[in-house]
Amino acid sequence: MPNLLQKTEDIALNERQEIPQFIGRPPSLFLRFGITAEAFVVALLLVLSYFIKYPDIVVAKVVLATENPPIHVLAKTGGRVAEILIKNNETVKTGQLLAVMGNTANWHDVLTLDKMLTSTAASSIAGDLMSSAIEFADKALP
Repeated sequence: MPNLLQKTEDIALNERQEIPQFIGRPPSLFLRFGITAEAFVVALLLVLSYFIKYPDIVVAKVVLATENPPIHVLAKTGGRVAEILIKNNETVKTGQLLAVMGNTANWHDVLTLDKMLTSTAASSIAGDLMSSAIEFADKALP
């Protein structure tokens, strides 16, 4: 086991032979020149970066485009808007109700009546086609 010193007073670095062993040998001239040259280059770059200005703001014309551009929606009639049924930046579908113009009718009842009429019209058209198909089949088939 090596002999370890327990007290700091026992460390003696006054002898010339022990100092180089403790510190090691100093760097060579080439290494000292390289470190100095690197420090000079870094200092030169810092000084140049202070004097050479790079623009923070670049002025240019820009055109923004999107696959689905916003469109302007115009009402078929004039009047006061009673209720807006969508929110800002909301995606809407074709045929979706966007707003209700002010009038004396209850718009919920109008929508219900519209659904009833379209379903009745569709069923009457289907019934007419079905009766025509039956008549054609009776006449065409013996």
